[in-house]
Amino acid sequence: MREERGLTRRGVFAIAVCAIVSQAWILTLPFQLDDFLLVADPWALFGHVEEYRDADIPPFMMRVPMWLAWAFVHLFATEPLSPVPFHVFGLVLHTTVALLLARLVARHARMPLAGALAGCFFGVAAGAMQAVSWTAAWSSLLYTLFGVLGLGLMLDARDAKSRGAWIRRSLGALCFYLAIITKAPAIVVPVAAFVVVALTARAWKRIAAETLVFAVAVGAGLVSRTLFLGTRHLRYEEKVTPSVGEAFAMLPGGFQAFGQALYPWNRDPLFLGEEPLFALLGWPPWWIAALVCGGVVALALGFARPWRKPLAVCLLALGPCILPPAVLYDGSVTNVFSRTAYLPMAAAMAGLGIACAALLRERLWLGAVGLGFLAVFLIDGNRHVAHTERLHGDELRAIRALLDGLANEQERERPGRELLLFAIVPDAGFAGMPSMGPYLARSHAPPFTEERRLEIRTFVDAQQMRAAIAELDLTDRDVCFLGPELDADWNPVPPEDGTSGQANRARRLPRLAAPIRPALQGPPPVFALQGDAWVASSPVPAHALGAFELDVESGAAVKGTFRVEQDGRSWPLALSDPGGDERRVGVEFPRALPFRFGAPVERIVWEGAGQPPAAELRVRASLPELTAVAPREGETFVADPEATEGPAFRLRRPDALRGGWRGTAFARLELVFTLKAQSVTLYSDFPVAPELGVIELVPHFVHLLGDAPTLVDPASGAPWNQLVRDRILPVLAGGELTSATFAWRVTLHHEGGAPAARSRTRTARYVPR
Repeated sequence: MREERGLTRRGVFAIAVCAIVSQAWILTLPFQLDDFLLVADPWALFGHVEEYRDADIPPFMMRVPMWLAWAFVHLFATEPLSPVPFHVFGLVLHTTVALLLARLVARHARMPLAGALAGCFFGVAAGAMQAVSWTAAWSSLLYTLFGVLGLGLMLDARDAKSRGAWIRRSLGALCFYLAIITKAPAIVVPVAAFVVVALTARAWKRIAAETLVFAVAVGAGLVSRTLFLGTRHLRYEEKVTPSVGEAFAMLPGGFQAFGQALYPWNRDPLFLGEEPLFALLGWPPWWIAALVCGGVVALALGFARPWRKPLAVCLLALGPCILPPAVLYDGSVTNVFSRTAYLPMAAAMAGLGIACAALLRERLWLGAVGLGFLAVFLIDGNRHVAHTERLHGDELRAIRALLDGLANEQERERPGRELLLFAIVPDAGFAGMPSMGPYLARSHAPPFTEERRLEIRTFVDAQQMRAAIAELDLTDRDVCFLGPELDADWNPVPPEDGTSGQANRARRLPRLAAPIRPALQGPPPVFALQGDAWVASSPVPAHALGAFELDVESGAAVKGTFRVEQDGRSWPLALSDPGGDERRVGVEFPRALPFRFGAPVERIVWEGAGQPPAAELRVRASLPELTAVAPREGETFVADPEATEGPAFRLRRPDALRGGWRGTAFARLELVFTLKAQSVTLYSDFPVAPELGVIELVPHFVHLLGDAPTLVDPASGAPWNQLVRDRILPVLAGGELTSATFAWRVTLHHEGGAPAARSRTRTARYVPR
């Protein structure tokens, strides 16, 4: 049979049309989470290693070609940045990889039809399209491009003259070097390429030059990583590089991940009703993919003898390509990690192109059947991925529209005032992303949007948010709250089983729990007594309330319960009774989120025994603040296991607590140590003399607050030196951290337990002795 080489123009045109038309849906997607974190200033990423070292984080990310690609797109982009230029560039890169793969197969398998089919299959396959559609995931796309181009150059060198051969080999080595410095998993690129080069050599003694080229490329790439990152370890993201034995033990998971990319199925319950076609059979779709692809390959090996060798080479090269997804894959029910399968998809599509072309030539009807099956599941997989990715995009657009509308309303109604937005976003996040906090903050900051007076603070749960609110002065800001989708106080109804993916996802979308309201301004409002309730002179935003004061008759015993009413809902307030001759009582308002961001407060009702105290009730926006004197912010202390006491904490009592607020009985010092594995929260209580203007607290014993096992006995507490010896020094002296940060805050309390004043949170550091 006559040997044919190279792609025809029709083949090139068909591949380009298949790739662009089938993946055009990518152009409609918004930026993803990591895009906002990374593409704003690509040049700044070259200095990220020092930031890691300053934060005691092992550096692992070296992706120079991808950073340069982002910088190139920036040259043609305008601000605010749009995702369209990035998606266009990514789609062009994907089409280029498909064409290079087709040329490689057509030229070196000597089958133009096989090359055209391989390029079309790869262009249409969508299981690993996150390597293209997520701008921050281009690294997998780029090292595949460099690998295919480098392999083609190495094989072309065999047909060139001596000088031309070495030029091609040198360019091939450069491609493999660029792949290695694109992402750590690309170390498999030269390995897979060497498998192909070695298996297609006419004689083993003739691959000496190729072996030298591969060795130089790999060595230069590893040296560059070591010099840039300061470590010899190959890491895949934050995961430690597995040993050779561990890597091969992971191969079954890698093949499952690859199968899921070959015929994708996002099995998350939020995609109910969006399953791929063959999932209706009750089998995992990748089983169907294995049967179809395996059957096509097996038939080709049986009937098409001249093409057994190139087909076997593709299958053997697929082995090392499976390692990156094997290291990362953890049984995910979505395709979020399928971007790592972009490289093995290239090898697989090359093999399927050869198999189908061989069958078409040897047994036309068999080739037509195999081609038909492949076309069905490739097109159906593309449909499934495009649909689920658009659902991700719909969520992100809804969030962005919500925040844009909020910021526009603020600028229109109250120009010049700052808007503070609180949002609870659990770790699960939206759109399959691990964290929405950075998304909310970065997506509404330059260069992705115009400058706005919108500050966003996000929290993982209601408890964390309540603690943060207690630290903030909300009196001079407009405040809004983005309702949490998983907080029982706000959304106790879980998604119903059996509902569509769109309905389930709609339930998780954020919504504003309250409209914008001006915070408490001017003199404190007065609650005048009317019957058994104090009625506000004007509605008061609940988030602007911190505590209230009530004048009582000298010597009167104030016992009872208050309830604050808010749009049909009431909240109990525990009264603090200082006793004696004290003439004022005080209590902090509820910190529950539905109260803080609910309707305005209009009435405070007395529910105690007898008549309510005949007095006016005055509201303060926040508790009086204790001024920190020592330690100073960021001050450093030496962790000494022999010291029986910790550093001295000195604070100045506010004037508002002199005289009428003599009832403060004790101070609580809270300490939060941030260590490598967890944060540990402790406290110490101290009696406080009311006449002192400066309060000094020196912890000798600490008690557990929350869950910190093996550290402190919650009942009896532990000596300070035990905390240092058993918990802090093992981390510091072991070299895991250069210092431990501790945040501290002091709260003064009445005898009844209600807070009377508090300090702002400050930080200091502990270093090993």
